[in-house]
Amino acid sequence: GDLKQAIYSFRNADLPTYLAARQTTDAAWTLADNQRSVQPLIAALNTLFTRHAQPLLQPGLDYVPVQLGAKPRPQLLDTSGGATAALQLWRLPLGDDGQPLAKPLLQARVVQATAAEIARLIQAGRDGRAMLAAPSTQQTSEDASGQQPLDDLSGQRPLAAGDIAVLVRSHRQGSLVRQALAALGVGSVELSQASLFHSPDAEDLERLLAAVLEPTRVPLLKAALATPLLGLDAAAVLALGEDEAALQTRMQRLADWKALWARAGLGAMLRRLMRDEAVAQRLLQRPDGERRLTNLLHLAELLHQGAQQHRAPEALLRWLQSQRQAGRADEASQLRLDSDRHLVQIITIHKSKGLEYGVVFCPFLWDGRLRANGDGLEGLDGHDGDDAVIDFRAGLDPAFDDAAAKEAARHEAAA
Repeated sequence: GDLKQAIYSFRNADLPTYLAARQTTDAAWTLADNQRSVQPLIAALNTLFTRHAQPLLQPGLDYVPVQLGAKPRPQLLDTSGGATAALQLWRLPLGDDGQPLAKPLLQARVVQATAAEIARLIQAGRDGRAMLAAPSTQQTSEDASGQQPLDDLSGQRPLAAGDIAVLVRSHRQGSLVRQALAALGVGSVELSQASLFHSPDAEDLERLLAAVLEPTRVPLLKAALATPLLGLDAAAVLALGEDEAALQTRMQRLADWKALWARAGLGAMLRRLMRDEAVAQRLLQRPDGERRLTNLLHLAELLHQGAQQHRAPEALLRWLQSQRQAGRADEASQLRLDSDRHLVQIITIHKSKGLEYGVVFCPFLWDGRLRANGDGLEGLDGHDGDDAVIDFRAGLDPAFDDAAAKEAARHEAAA
């Protein structure tokens, strides 16, 4: 498989398993085309990651250069005097004494610089000096940012706030960016995990899981079949009630999924379900299919995380229902999408999969995360031969802490 897919824990995937499996075969497949970026950015990334023998810091994790895909993408043309490179790397500032700044102060400086550059670009767009230019003048439909289509005659339009995304790791980082932008009079919207739980995709998944846990309840079965995940229309659902054999077949399939869930966990069950029902193929036939599939996979990972505390299937479903109920009074603010799409988008790296933007800022890539040594048992996930292990020596063995920090740094870089 592709290395890019080996970091999704809800699929029971991890890097040690990927590396071990790769050693057992001479054949390897990878994603060679980039369908989301312009040629200058692709070339810059290829150059950056091929100048080092181990750019991902771990033996066996190789960077495979990619090429431009078939889909044309608009390119930023900035004539306002700012930097024009497709990939721009900023150096972190040092203190007056030449030493690294404390993390809180460094975060503040980085966020302020990011907000200032975003404000400058938006103003340049208003002045007609920052444009998104298409490689082809055939693009006439509204693009992913929700902005106006590229002009049919000139093949370009002014850069707008909705074309700009800021990728963060956490809600706290997103709040810092939003406050800095607001201080400069720039509107933004933070696309949070909460909005994902309140999405139609979460509702569909809840209906499906409820039916799996009670496979003989016909109303739950019909509600699940009517979701885009299983894809039956109203006529087909109605006809099922008059076909006892077909109804029993559907119930048995739900029962099989339920048994697999209890035996092997949610991830294994969802993988089987998606394969049995060709869920990905069905969703991708929809105009918004890529987004819907991305949401489904993200929800699956959130459920995988929730299962660490709610191991029983029934408890996990109740947890999902509680997440969907939480903050319902604020749901109106989560659904202001028509206006939100014209604001700067603040979004987690994870949730950004499947989305595209004209300009992307990643102000916190320098800010690695290590496990905290606080109260309670903290472990480092890993492998001992073919066995998955959790080592609880953190904070007790300085040599282990040093090795764990280095291992965490390697995984952070690879992810």
